[in-house]
Amino acid sequence: MDKGTDAISPKYAVCLILDEEVGGYTVIVPDLPACISEGDTEEDALPNIQEAIELYIEYLTEEGRPIPPPTRATHLVPAPARAVSVAPK
Repeated sequence: MDKGTDAISPKYAVCLILDEEVGGYTVIVPDLPACISEGDTEEDALPNIQEAIELYIEYLTEEGRPIPPPTRATHLVPAPARAVSVAPK
């Protein structure tokens, strides 16, 4: 992604889903269909989804497709799933 043109990056709400049986987290971005990532810990999962968001937006841009605007998260759900916001770098 061209960081020079993205002085202000949108923040997308993500949902961390803890897999209690297997361990680790799956992370989805409700505003970006098919943008998903994983990590063994929350600390691993968040940078992974940040990279996935960047690559997803880069793909949409290259294809000439519109970039969905982020929806404002209005409700946070307690564990095992919770919403946080991350911005592409």
